[in-house]
Amino acid sequence: MPCRILSSPSPLLISIVFLLLLLISINGSPVTNSPATSSCPNSATCGKQLITYPFWVHQNPTSYCGNEGFMLICEDDDRLILSLGSHNYTVTKIDYPTRTFSIADTDFLDAGICPWPRHNLSFEGNSVLDYTSWDINLTFFLNCSFGDVLIDNKINCSLPGSSGKSSYIFTDEYLSTAIEYNLAQRCQGIVVVPVLNDPPLSDIWSHLLGDFGELLKNGFQLRWPDEISGACDRCESSGGRCGYTQPNSTSWVFACFCSGVMRDHSCGSEAFLLFWMNKRFFISISGLDLYYKCCTPIFFLLHVF
Repeated sequence: MPCRILSSPSPLLISIVFLLLLLISINGSPVTNSPATSSCPNSATCGKQLITYPFWVHQNPTSYCGNEGFMLICEDDDRLILSLGSHNYTVTKIDYPTRTFSIADTDFLDAGICPWPRHNLSFEGNSVLDYTSWDINLTFFLNCSFGDVLIDNKINCSLPGSSGKSSYIFTDEYLSTAIEYNLAQRCQGIVVVPVLNDPPLSDIWSHLLGDFGELLKNGFQLRWPDEISGACDRCESSGGRCGYTQPNSTSWVFACFCSGVMRDHSCGSEAFLLFWMNKRFFISISGLDLYYKCCTPIFFLLHVF
């Protein structure tokens, strides 16, 4: 059936069409055939863990699908690895509704009951990750040349390379005691390790001094901010796919990928346009129902102008 064009379209209707086209033209840019849009799935699994936005799985050295701070490596199709600083942490659980995830130092998971903490946890300067209220710091003073004092904080197992020297653990609450005894000057190393305060460390302290490996293997929690999930909710509800774009070498910006177009927030305007172009619809203006069935809006615009 040939496309029928009215000879006298309503000025209000012309304004509506113009506004729709304007909305589609702004805040959007064409998406090139890059790994971020062509080879990155909406979700993936590693073992039993679902991986979706803001996380993404690194497939090969040349691919990118999102913010580097949320990049995961699926090791042996079973273990999820997250790099923080220059060290690897195993992701043991991701809870998307609460925007939290649990991780443990991979070195601890592969060690025995008395693992040696070797490094502090460090975040990149642009990281949006943060600790949760369940986390508490343990400060290890390692291989100290000290007399037989501070028994309540002395580790009962021997650390590798200790050569008969003593090591100690303190929570932040009692760290002033270590300062009082000048442990920093008497020990070969100081390492701060976040752990879960569940059950409360005060309830298991005596056991902890002889077997702190289990506590370290349980790891700790991190969370990502509400704004990240909120932006993705708006994008996905409009039919888009959440991701990131990198405007420069140092920053990442949220992007909503919408059927060939990259937008800042959502795909609402072009989703409506696709509906308008492919479906029959009625527009009621001042009580007059106008029924249009067109092959394409381009003919209408040519007629108007």
